[in-house]
Amino acid sequence: ERRSARWVGYVSVPDVSATQHQVLSQGGKVLVSARSFPKRGDLAVFADREGAVFGVMSSSSGDVEDFLTETGDWIWAQFFSRQGDMAAKFYASIAGSTVLEAPKPDGSKRWFLVSQGYARASIIEIPRNHTDTGPGWLGYIRVADAASTIVLARQLGGRVLVPPRPDLFDGKVALIADPNGGVFGVLQWDAVETGGGK
Repeated sequence: ERRSARWVGYVSVPDVSATQHQVLSQGGKVLVSARSFPKRGDLAVFADREGAVFGVMSSSSGDVEDFLTETGDWIWAQFFSRQGDMAAKFYASIAGSTVLEAPKPDGSKRWFLVSQGYARASIIEIPRNHTDTGPGWLGYIRVADAASTIVLARQLGGRVLVPPRPDLFDGKVALIADPNGGVFGVLQWDAVETGGGK
C-alpha cells in the first residue's frame, strides 16, 4: 500500500515533555518523543485518541506576535473529528485554549479554540453518514485568489479535491492534494473583511 505524504501542524506549548505526559494520560500516542534541536527548540509528534497526527513545539526564540498572515503563509487550521466535543476539550487542554461552541448555519457542530482574544483553530464534527472521511487536521494557506491558485496547482501536478464554489465561503476556499498526496486548503482572505491588522 502506497502511503501519501501529509502535512503536520504544530501547537506552541511551554513544555514539550509535560505535554507528552498529558497526551499519553488522555489516550494519545507518541510518534516522535520529545527531543531538542539546537537553535530551534523542543518538539514532539503525537497521535490523538482518534489517530489524528499533530506536533507540539517550544521554540527557543519564543512565539511571534499575532499578525494578519501574509499571502503564501499558513492562515488557519481545522480539525475534523468523529467526537468533536471530546476533541475540542483535548486540544484546548493541550494548547491552553478556551473552547467556544459555534454551530454552523446548517446546524452541524463546530467549536473554536480561542486564546489571547484570537480564534486559533476550528473543530468540525464529521457527519455520521460521511464514512469515507477520517479524523485529521487540515491547514489552510492564505492566497490572493482561490480560482487562479487551483489553476496553478493543476499545472504543478497537484489535484484539486474541492474546487472553489459559491456555497463554501463565497468561492474563496479550495482543497488541494500536492503531487505527493499531501492535502491542504487554500483560503482567499481579504484584509478588508477582517478590518485589517490583528
